[in-house]
Amino acid sequence: LKGTRISLDSLGLEFKGAKLQGQFDLTGRLAGRPARPLMEVRILSGELLFGPFSGEIHSGVVDWKEQEIKLSRFNLRGKDFQVGIDGVIGINQPPRLDLTVGVSDLNLAKLCQVLGVSDLDAEGKLGGQIIITGSPYQPEINIAGELTEAVFSGASVKGEFELGYQSKRLLIKR
Repeated sequence: LKGTRISLDSLGLEFKGAKLQGQFDLTGRLAGRPARPLMEVRILSGELLFGPFSGEIHSGVVDWKEQEIKLSRFNLRGKDFQVGIDGVIGINQPPRLDLTVGVSDLNLAKLCQVLGVSDLDAEGKLGGQIIITGSPYQPEINIAGELTEAVFSGASVKGEFELGYQSKRLLIKR
């Protein structure tokens, strides 16, 4: 397999009006039978746009074996963020997620814009790890983060926090 300028727009990923857009190049191979496919793909390079964030896709590997898609070494970078993604997406019934997303140098002002928080003046950077597990329809999300050089509505904030989201409930752990 070889692909150039494959569109991210066609994935239809959107959050509060911000759509994942961009394109990437890949190389890989497809083997197996239709009922039991095996696909190995390496993302070579690309560009992405999500709301106010823009950057590049530096690398990534997708291995699809039967009912499981494994993502590894996804490395996304821009002026206002660095993101690494690893994990598994189970496409059997019921579908399941087991993803780890590492984030650093995430621009707080732009994050607030994506989240639709317009009444909070925010500056600084956010880093941490996000773990997403369970059903894609009602995932369990755990966040261990750190604020650096952060300012919210004129008040300096620095420190670590832990949040959880499960069954439509936000839990402040620390």
